[in-house]
Order: sequence, then structure tokens, then C-alpha cells
Amino acid sequence: MRAPLGLLAHARSGDKGGDANIGLWIGAEADERDAKVAWLISLITPLLLRELLPEARDLDIEVHPLPNLGGVNVVIHGLLGDGVAASTRFDPQAKGLAEFVRSRFVEVPDGWLAGAKFHRVPGETDASPVKLHMGSASFAWEVRR
Repeated sequence: MRAPLGLLAHARSGDKGGDANIGLWIGAEADERDAKVAWLISLITPLLLRELLPEARDLDIEVHPLPNLGGVNVVIHGLLGDGVAASTRFDPQAKGLAEFVRSRFVEVPDGWLAGAKFHRVPGETDASPVKLHMGSASFAWEVRR
């Protein structure tokens, strides 16, 4: 199933000079945590990040697996140019970069979203894409079953 990465992974991002840094991890409370950590570590590669972030296509990307912490650390060299003071990017400190990556669709193993609650808003039909509701937040992402 294709779904937003953020349905399974937490993330945080920021800047280190002209480099962007993203941490992605699986929460300690997750069912099948070890399997999900292994999936995340195998999923997050420089190639995938270049697909998810087209502006990083020609940049050097490092991915550091952190299995004992349940995730990965990503460094995208040069994404922020000469740094925050010289950047013309919308997000010059890369603070929103992690949430953007979490919003991107990836392949998720079947059954891992079984605990998520799907609902329809009034006026939607069975042919409409379903919206995902988790906890108190409703996400605008469309998840196709």
C-alpha cells in the first residue's frame, strides 16, 4: 500500500550551516517495532530521498542507520546553500523539511496501517479516496486501499 511516510515515522529536521539534517524514527510504542525499524532503515536511501526531494537530486546525501535508536539520520549537503543568512529558500533553516518528507508517499507493508481509523466526510461516496484519522488529528492525505 502507498501511504505517507509520516503514518509510521516520526521526524525532526534542521540546519547545520548549508546542510540540512533530518532524523526519522519509529516510536517506541509501535507494534512490531523491530520490523518497522528494519523497514525504515532499508527504505531511507539517498536514491529514495532524491525522489522524495527533487531539489536534492544533484546533492550529496548521507544516510546513517541508527538501529539502537530506531531510525536514521540524513544529511543533505548544500541544500541550504551558504546557510540561513544567505538562503533564499522558503524554509532556510530546514525546520519544515521533516514534515514535508513525512507527507511523501512510500510503499508500506500490508497490514501495518490496520490500527488506523479511516472515515469519510459527508458527501463522499465509496468511490472517493478515504481520509485517514489518527488520534485527534485528521490528515488531508488521500490513502487508497
